[in-house]
Amino acid sequence: MAEYRKLTQDELLAEARERFGDDTARWAAYGLFRGPWEIVLPDGRSLWGFPLALASPAEEGAAAPEPAVGQVWQDADRRVPGRYLLIQEITDTHAVMIPVAYDPATGGVTPQPVARGRRRQTRVQLRRLRPTSSGYRYITTVAGGVL
Repeated sequence: MAEYRKLTQDELLAEARERFGDDTARWAAYGLFRGPWEIVLPDGRSLWGFPLALASPAEEGAAAPEPAVGQVWQDADRRVPGRYLLIQEITDTHAVMIPVAYDPATGGVTPQPVARGRRRQTRVQLRRLRPTSSGYRYITTVAGGVL
């Protein structure tokens, strides 16, 4: 359990911006449970919250590489957990990707089964290949590029 901590709203915002940047939608959460942090608002009222989460390595400065053929990216949309895509082709504005199975324990990447004689392809705008809630997270690069 986290230790009690009392901080002002400005201190919380400064710490969150230092860790996550200006995208407050990535770290702000509200709920029914009282956390161990007391956040004092400018008007003197207090709200209770939980400690800020640790940023993932990609979000802590290890910037994702430029999209390239053979890279595996994970969909950041919480509605499709565990969706991994492999870049097969890059155009001026999009990455043509296919769904793959990725095993984090071994780093193994295998193509999803072929349906009706062809593999499903997805076109993703290159600007979405970044670690945001509506984007994608870089995972790894497959040796040899295309499966």
